[in-house]
Amino acid sequence: MKKITSKYWWEASLIRAVRTFCQTFASMIGIGAAFEDVDWIRIISVSITATILSLATSIATDLPELNYIEDSKSEVKEDSTEDPKEEESKDVISEEESEP
Repeated sequence: MKKITSKYWWEASLIRAVRTFCQTFASMIGIGAAFEDVDWIRIISVSITATILSLATSIATDLPELNYIEDSKSEVKEDSTEDPKEEESKDVISEEESEP
């Protein structure tokens, strides 16, 4: 349940849900146009149902987007712990080694 209280989880889940809504909506319009009958109520209800199922799937499974966010946060923490002077000295040493 901890993931549901996370700001990043809600952001990733809502982005995924909006994408699902738009994809379903667009595909249903295409299907309705092919049959020359666009039933807007049905299109919206199917799109909302797909959105709810997308949120349910996000609750039931891990979101790959969160793994990316966690990886990038850990990289930032690792970078911030290094001493900038130490990194400069590494650059100078590597430049000296590369010169013939």
